[in-house]
Amino acid sequence: MALVAVMPVGRIMQMGQSVPLVWMDSFFSDDGSCRVCQLGCSSCLDSTGIYSAYESGFTLSSTDSTKCTPQSSVTSTRTVCTDGSFSGGTACTACNALCSTCTGSTGNDCIVCGSGRYKFNGSCVNVDSNGVCQAGLTAGNGFVADNNKKECEACPEKCTACGITSFTIASTIDQAKCTSCLPGFVLSSGQCVESCPNGSFLDPKDNTTCSNCDSTCSTCANSFTTCLTCANNLLASGGTCVTSCPSGTFSSSGACVSSHTDCATCTGTSFNHCPTCPSSRPVLSNGRCLPVCSKAEFFDSASGSCKSCDSSCASCSGDGGANCLSCANDNNILRSGRCVSTACESGTSVVNGLGICLSDLVAIPQTSSPTGTSSGILPSITGIDSPIVEDRGQRLEWWQIFLMALGCAFVILVLLLCWRRQARKRRLAATQEFARQKQLDRPKTWRERVIRFGERLYAYSGRTRDSRGAHKGNDLPLSYRHRNLKHESRRHSKKTESDLNTMSDESMYTYLTGQPRRATEVR
Repeated sequence: MALVAVMPVGRIMQMGQSVPLVWMDSFFSDDGSCRVCQLGCSSCLDSTGIYSAYESGFTLSSTDSTKCTPQSSVTSTRTVCTDGSFSGGTACTACNALCSTCTGSTGNDCIVCGSGRYKFNGSCVNVDSNGVCQAGLTAGNGFVADNNKKECEACPEKCTACGITSFTIASTIDQAKCTSCLPGFVLSSGQCVESCPNGSFLDPKDNTTCSNCDSTCSTCANSFTTCLTCANNLLASGGTCVTSCPSGTFSSSGACVSSHTDCATCTGTSFNHCPTCPSSRPVLSNGRCLPVCSKAEFFDSASGSCKSCDSSCASCSGDGGANCLSCANDNNILRSGRCVSTACESGTSVVNGLGICLSDLVAIPQTSSPTGTSSGILPSITGIDSPIVEDRGQRLEWWQIFLMALGCAFVILVLLLCWRRQARKRRLAATQEFARQKQLDRPKTWRERVIRFGERLYAYSGRTRDSRGAHKGNDLPLSYRHRNLKHESRRHSKKTESDLNTMSDESMYTYLTGQPRRATEVR
């Protein structure tokens, strides 16, 4: 049994979410979205929209079970009122200007709204140029005019707002396009979808709208010209669609993929998939681009590949036996690019790997002998691998070491003198700064100079007089104390050694001078 869908006023169900909107009698359609019941139906069944109850003034349509038709208004005198009027008792009374048919005189008594107005939650409301119902600031959001039902219908599934471009009385509800979507959905060509379809991309300006890619793109990203895949058998290369891949790339799964860095062109991503080579690696060998050919090969510029040298050559610069660089046989000698079998002059050896005689590499001085023949010694290959003795040079003499040490000492002495001179300068500057702060360097007045002279004069006289008196006064006590020293020594000799070392005993300096010592007496 189908459930009756009566939604609460002020809420609308969209994709399982309760959206705060003013709502009237409605039902759930097969796709799970809310739809408004036909005009006059107070409630209807889910999925089918068949009425389960109708409003006052309506009857069931005899031809369509989803529709309710308005009843004719009849007066007490059995007069049938025409559209635009209602029974006022004994006579028909004109409806409100908002109504086409009505049951009363107010705008809330409309059965069918007048031209240009649509039923919304029991009232007749206007619509804008896009067919959006104008029912206050928020009440009409999510509703668009339905010319068939003569009332405001809910926007398509997953939409929060919608409209019909260039709306007229001939527009149908199927022409309604979404203008905004529920959270989690994006707007694509008037529909709310989970992700942008092929041929479109999510516009980074608002991240809620899908914009169409360029006509050559199947998919794109961040911009309509940045193609990821292409249509019409074109190839994606660097965000654009091309008919053939540029140099340094190859076609793979509808896109141009970069070749290996060794290749000029390639048939794959590996280093051995090169059909042609760049100028920096001109040698093509088994699909690889090499900078040079192997030792027994030479580069043929005509074919762009390596070819084998002549059998007599170990290495060569071209085709044939006249372009040898070294000989395959160690006993052969290289003459004008050819390897010939001949002996070296005067019995010298052949240098292996070069194909030349040792006598051709070494200049032999020619000296005349008494017999008229050359006495030069011809070199041989023997001894080439002998160890080389390193000459470490002559050791320094003693006087050279002495001069070096003397020079070092002189340098150190000069550095010390310079340091002392700088220290004196710093000390002098500090003294002058101290005198300046204490005002000691200011000029003395004549009175201060006289006082200073007197202090020096009388201070000198007083010191001289005191020193003389001290000498005269101490002669007798010193003599007396010296005479009694023997008696005192006898008395002190009876003391133990520990008693002599005590700090409380009178020291000899005190005994002789009568004055205390400034430091401890050494016992």
